[in-house]
Amino acid sequence: MPVKKLSGFKVMYNDYLLSLKDNNNKDVHTKYLNGFISSKMRDLLDNNLHSCYLLESWENDKEFFVVLLRDVRRITRDIFLKISKELTVGDINDVNILKHNDLVVAGDEEEFVCVQAQIKSPFVEHIIQSFFYNFGRVGVDRIDSIAKDRLMQYYKL
Repeated sequence: MPVKKLSGFKVMYNDYLLSLKDNNNKDVHTKYLNGFISSKMRDLLDNNLHSCYLLESWENDKEFFVVLLRDVRRITRDIFLKISKELTVGDINDVNILKHNDLVVAGDEEEFVCVQAQIKSPFVEHIIQSFFYNFGRVGVDRIDSIAKDRLMQYYKL
């Protein structure tokens, strides 16, 4: 799941919404969008925006990151193990690696791709629960009509 800085998320979200609007009445749209974005930012801060998850920075208390829970990326076990030990962007540029992994390569070839931080319990479970909210579906069959009739008859409903 990609992670974006909170400030970048706000700009990206604003640009996306502006692209959907007609530019005839830009002032009205801008005022509306600012209110809409403020509302979405409050939802994000309260963990009520289910497609995103807000993380505090692991380096300082002034920076935040947004995990895009619906933008799922797949990587092979081999790449996962290499990332856990460090590899460079140049290593990822190999055609075979890109063919079998859902990676986006950005940055200088000398930059490292590595684990930045580990999220501790119970926060990791909360992120998993938020992720599951987007994709998890549990369905069961309804009570059959005979059992329903017996139950209604028993309770005289």
